[in-house]
Amino acid sequence: MNELPEDERQEFVRWLHRLEGQVRGIAGMVERGEVGDDVLVQLAAVRGSVSQLTLDMLDAYIEAAVPNVNGDDMDNEAADRLKRSLSVVLRHS
Repeated sequence: MNELPEDERQEFVRWLHRLEGQVRGIAGMVERGEVGDDVLVQLAAVRGSVSQLTLDMLDAYIEAAVPNVNGDDMDNEAADRLKRSLSVVLRHS
C-alpha cells in the first residue's frame, strides 16, 4: 500500500493523542467516583470520535491504495462507491 501523505498521517496522530487524553480524563472521572451522565456523555463522545477517525482513515487508505485498472490515478467513481458502502457498514456496526 502507498504511504499516507505526511500531513494526513500527522493529523491522524494528533487525533489519536486527543482521544488518548479524553480517555484518560474519563478514567480520572471514574477514579474520583464520578459515575453518571457526565461519564456516559464523554464515553459517547469518544465512541463517535473513534468511529469518525475510522472512517477518515479508511477514506485516506482507499485514496492511497486503490489504483485505476489502467494503472493511472484512482478510479474516483469506483473509490467513492467503495467508500460509501464501507461507511454504511461501519456506521451500523
